[in-house]
Amino acid sequence: MSTVASFAGQSSDDAYIQVPFNLGFIHGLSISDLVKQANPGKKIVHNGVSLAPLSAGAEKLNGVALSGIWSGYSEDANGVQLSGVLNTVGGNANGIQLAGVANVDNGDATGIHLAGVANSVSKNANVVQLSGVVNFAGGKAQGLFIAGALNFASEDVDAVQISGFANISGKMKGIQIGIFNIAEELDGIPIGLVSYVKSVGLHQDLWADETRFVHLGLRSGGQEFYNLLSVGVRVNEPTRWAVGWGIGRHIATEFFPWEIELSSYSVFNNGLNKEENRPESSILKLRLMGIFGLGQSISLVAGATLNLFLSHRDDGFGLIPWSISSSRTADGWWIRVWPGFVAGVRF
Repeated sequence: MSTVASFAGQSSDDAYIQVPFNLGFIHGLSISDLVKQANPGKKIVHNGVSLAPLSAGAEKLNGVALSGIWSGYSEDANGVQLSGVLNTVGGNANGIQLAGVANVDNGDATGIHLAGVANSVSKNANVVQLSGVVNFAGGKAQGLFIAGALNFASEDVDAVQISGFANISGKMKGIQIGIFNIAEELDGIPIGLVSYVKSVGLHQDLWADETRFVHLGLRSGGQEFYNLLSVGVRVNEPTRWAVGWGIGRHIATEFFPWEIELSSYSVFNNGLNKEENRPESSILKLRLMGIFGLGQSISLVAGATLNLFLSHRDDGFGLIPWSISSSRTADGWWIRVWPGFVAGVRF
């Protein structure tokens, strides 16, 4: 026991003993566990390197811990944790955590977290987090969060959130990229199919243009940047319909607000595509519109557009009333450019 005791160094805090090198097979069977048995009532700090083929842990980490399955520290961890399955920290975590399944921190966290399934921080997170499924922050979140399915932060966020399905936050300052984005308030840019901001709500747009399409759109996002998801049908040709998505910028002026928007539409024609479920053409639109309020719940929308038509199946002459440029590429793509207009109402 005297040899084991001398191997460990006494911490400046009498409650802790520092173990500069820990080697073990499983938690409970390691050098640091022998040190703890030789010093009843003391806590262990791994302040160097800890190696274990299965699992290892102590009260604190100030160094590097490598475990085949689980690496766990009941208080704080500063340094690098690498495990095949799970890293856990009962207090604050500062540094790098890499786990095959999950990183779980019950305090604040700073650094880089990489996990095959999930990263979870119970309090504030100032980190770069990448996970295969979900990133969770119970407090404020700052940094970069990339998840295969979901990013969730219960309080204020100053970050970039990117997910394969949804981003959820309190007050959001930054960028959200996902199929669905949800925030209490937003000071930033949402990029998603639907971006719901509680303080702004959702709005509906109904408009028509020179192609004789009538569109119904769902407008979502913040006060400045928004997303528009729409579906439209051609008035004189109901078999021809379109779905569209766009991102825009709302600009307030002392006279009336303006919006500049870039959107893309896929045009389908059931008559042409009975055998193939794919669009016959695509239209890219740049719209500049004025918003004229008629009351608290309705506004008129009117403006000019610049349009680009692309199709490998249709020349566009039956769809587009005029053009300033029309050509066909060597590989059979029809390309047409024309100016247009938009007019409608917003609810």
